[in-house]
Formats: sequence, C-alpha cells, structure tokens
Amino acid sequence: MNTSLANMAVYAAKWNEKPSFRMMSIHKDCPYNEAIFDPEQKILAVISKDSKDKPMMMPRLSDKGDIIPTKRADGNQGWQEQRVVIPAYYEYYLEDINDIVAFVQRFAVNHDSKVFSDILHSAFELGTYPHTEEQVTEIKENIKKAKEKK
Repeated sequence: MNTSLANMAVYAAKWNEKPSFRMMSIHKDCPYNEAIFDPEQKILAVISKDSKDKPMMMPRLSDKGDIIPTKRADGNQGWQEQRVVIPAYYEYYLEDINDIVAFVQRFAVNHDSKVFSDILHSAFELGTYPHTEEQVTEIKENIKKAKEKK
C-alpha cells in the first residue's frame, strides 16, 4: 500500500486555448481522478474518485439510437424523456493561491516542476520565474504551513 500522499503528477495542458496544468493520478490509492487548473477563473477543480448516484432526465432513445420526438403541452416540438441514475463524481474547487499551492505540494510528486510554477505565476500575475525575494518567502511560508497542517 502506498503511504505517501504524493500520488499525482502535474503535466502541461490547455484550457480554453490557454496554457494550463492538470494533475493525474499515478497510483491506485490516490483519492482523486484528476485536477484541472482554469487560468482565467484561477480555480483548481479537483475530481474525486468517490461518487454518488444522481438522478437525471435524459432523452429517450429508439432502438436505432435516435431521440424520440414528441409534442409539448405548449405545442412546441420536444422529445420524450426518461429518468436515469448516473454516478456523479464529487468535485472540489480551490480558489485561493495558498490552497492551490498547498494541494499541489501535498499530492504531486513533481510539484517543483517549471510547468506548475510558470502557469501559476502567469495566472496570478506574480511575474516571471524566478520569483522575487518576497514571492519566494511567501511561497516557502505557504509550503511550511501546509506541511505543519499534516
């Protein structure tokens, strides 16, 4: 059994045609499927492996896989629907830069990668890499706080 929390990997990706990063699970004991950073919204969306059943209304399909049309009560064209239960994965949204840094530090084996630091600096307008003295101090303090919370 993997006892380390560092069981994800950071890699470069694009989100809405902008440079971003994602994190993927690299061990079966990892509690998350993936994490996706949105540089425009400055949010890290973390998708859990835990799910809950969620009822949804979906279009009813014919034997050929086509949507079955029907008339609505108001006279407009519509389609038949059926209630189905599908698994929905829990999602968590980290908005604060300190929380994002702490999460990546805790779960990514390559948290010190240039991809992560460059994208985060660009999104939060922290300047270019390498950091200023003040930024280095702030990041080190955030990392230290995150380690102390363990």
